[in-house]
Amino acid sequence: MESGTGDLDMILMGMDTGTLGVARLRTGHLVCVYAEDWVQLGSVRTRLLSLRSALEISLRSLEEG
Repeated sequence: MESGTGDLDMILMGMDTGTLGVARLRTGHLVCVYAEDWVQLGSVRTRLLSLRSALEISLRSLEEG
């Protein structure tokens, strides 16, 4: 997403039972992931970014087609 706009495009929240990650897609949709507490925060972030990228490609192809 654009940097320097002040818009929040991703958040990771550590919770008692795990980590919740939420990212905004360019299409305006949200993608959410949840990982158990033993999963490292960096791994959750990496997977959330990968999922966001894949979904944006899929949704873009749906809009075009």
